[in-house]
Amino acid sequence: MKTLLIVCPGGVAVGEILRTDAFEILKSKILRIVILAPAAKTDSFLKEFAGGNVIVEELLPYRNKIETLFKEMRQDMIRLRYSGVPDIAKVTVELTKNPFLHYFKKVMFASFYKSDKFRSFVKKVGSAFPPDKLYGPLFAKYQPSAVFVIYPFDPRLFPALRRAAKNKVPTIAFISSWDNFTCKGEPPTRLDKLIVWNKIMKKEAMEIHGYSEDDVFISGVPKFDIYARKDIITTREEFMKKIGGDPKKKLLTYTTGGFHGQYIAHRIIETIVELIKEEKFAYPCQLLVRLHPCDEIGYYERYKGNKNVIIERPGRPDVFTRAWDPSVEDMIHLANTMKHSDVVINAVSTTTIDASCFDTPIVNIAFEKNGEKWWWDVVARYYDYAFYKNVIRTGGLEIARNKGELLGYINGYLKNPKLDNNGRKQIVEEQCYKLDGKAGERVAEHVLKFMEEVTKRE
Repeated sequence: MKTLLIVCPGGVAVGEILRTDAFEILKSKILRIVILAPAAKTDSFLKEFAGGNVIVEELLPYRNKIETLFKEMRQDMIRLRYSGVPDIAKVTVELTKNPFLHYFKKVMFASFYKSDKFRSFVKKVGSAFPPDKLYGPLFAKYQPSAVFVIYPFDPRLFPALRRAAKNKVPTIAFISSWDNFTCKGEPPTRLDKLIVWNKIMKKEAMEIHGYSEDDVFISGVPKFDIYARKDIITTREEFMKKIGGDPKKKLLTYTTGGFHGQYIAHRIIETIVELIKEEKFAYPCQLLVRLHPCDEIGYYERYKGNKNVIIERPGRPDVFTRAWDPSVEDMIHLANTMKHSDVVINAVSTTTIDASCFDTPIVNIAFEKNGEKWWWDVVARYYDYAFYKNVIRTGGLEIARNKGELLGYINGYLKNPKLDNNGRKQIVEEQCYKLDGKAGERVAEHVLKFMEEVTKRE
């Protein structure tokens, strides 16, 4: 086989494919791989991935204001019709800080955003942007047989996708999260093939985005392959020693949500710490606060010296996207965290699926510390999103809307960890497809099959 161009926008995408079996298999089967990534000039990225038949090139910074507007319009139309949140239009307008865009979106939402004809018009205009000159020389130099895109909704990828379309290079994309089809809009060009986590996502690709059944392949979740490995799981004693915890106490793990969730996280942590101090839980407990890599560390300094609170900032922030850039060691540590936690607490997070993979009880948060109300409007509505309703309806988790419910649900799970375990099994079956350690292998095999078909046509 000839050359495969892999377009990878940042750390999350790296963890999804490049640090899984998918990349290792592709590397062993394809003559040449070119990775297009924003981290191309960093020593650590080059050391980890470049060499042999793998070449790394830079994904160039890109932002076009007009194209960004059309990208946002496509995203808004998808959210309005398919997110499951009835008043998402109002929220989107309220959050638009630019006065012109605020009133523009207000008129658009009121008049056109549910129109199929208007959506078709926006898609045509958005796809009509010229391929520009950013990647013309790169495509000419490497002559890729196919382009493999990880997370095709990132605007920085759009010039490369348009160049592939201009040069008639076939494209295949890995859709890297369960909310992408209903919340993230649409790429600027039609992709030839898609690889998705599960049957739910395949159905969304077909019904929302118009792909045929043959164009969408279900692989499972490559980054969860590591969860099927028994050799990476340590004993509880070893894990507690590593994090500085007490193996005699129950472990409550709270995962924060980065920038947008800090305000809530601080108050929920204060609430849990108070409950521990007041000995309200059924067993002596300790709290592990697993910070989002982009969370601000300063606030948590106050818990230094508290024997019941462990603050952990795993991994590193992705300097290019201000998101998660997990190493293999980070992924192994997360697996052990989910395995050895007695209850995992989060707010509308993929951590819910992580915990379900280990049959660990889950409590979601939907309140402020001193009240019984839902969060400020935008965050609260995430529980109404279609992608998250899919896990809620399984009954595999509880949603605490006040302090009393939080205490009650945690105590219920501490006393009986098997509560709701059938729901957690259902979450794994529906979201992960197969938790057999072979999702990365299935991704690679499908990409190779795609390249074989492409090569035969040349």
